[in-house]
Amino acid sequence: MGNFPAIDENKTNTLDLLLKKRADGYPLQYIIGEWDFFGLTFIVGEGVLIPRPETEKLVELALSHTKSGLCADLFSGSGCVGIALAKNSSIRCSSIEYSEKAFKYLNMNIKSHSVQEKVKGICADVLDFELINSFNDESFELILANPPYIPKKDKVFLQREVLFEPDEALFANENGLYFYNQTLKRWRNKLKPNGMIAFEIGINQHEQVCEIFVNNNFSPKVLKDFAGIERIVYAVKR
Repeated sequence: MGNFPAIDENKTNTLDLLLKKRADGYPLQYIIGEWDFFGLTFIVGEGVLIPRPETEKLVELALSHTKSGLCADLFSGSGCVGIALAKNSSIRCSSIEYSEKAFKYLNMNIKSHSVQEKVKGICADVLDFELINSFNDESFELILANPPYIPKKDKVFLQREVLFEPDEALFANENGLYFYNQTLKRWRNKLKPNGMIAFEIGINQHEQVCEIFVNNNFSPKVLKDFAGIERIVYAVKR
């Protein structure tokens, strides 16, 4: 029989702890501390929303509209949307995130992808008028958002893994529509003519979100995700 290295008891205990956490539904992404999005690897952990493949459609749509100019990346979280744009175009982003825990990951990802000259992280409330007014009208070619959109009443139906992610990144009032109403109303004047505004939406929200767009003088279109579910509502300013 060959000689085997001694088992490190500390490592064994750590592995046992991680296995138990995973068995209890703790997200794999948090355990390994990173996750891929749009061909890039992002640092994630407790307090930040885990990047999802559906959100890649938001990046694809933005890149099909323009490869340059300024983007307001709202509810930025890990920064995956703004950073993916910066790595694949000449677009420069103001990536805005309210949660200090999530903002920590946003900054780490900006540095890890070496996009400090193209992506500016801002820790602020997306709906704060002082923040919004700090940008000139018609500043942005793109305004993109993946806001909280799950109705609070639907929390009981979610996978247990999702419940480890921050509530403030998942749930919204007004049956999940609060941030669509408020964001569109407050940010619409910051969009340049021929600029595009696009929101990720929840399942079966497209008709209601389209109505919000119409009420704000936009002509919305809907884009489906990889599973054929209506996932993005967007419009170009005319």
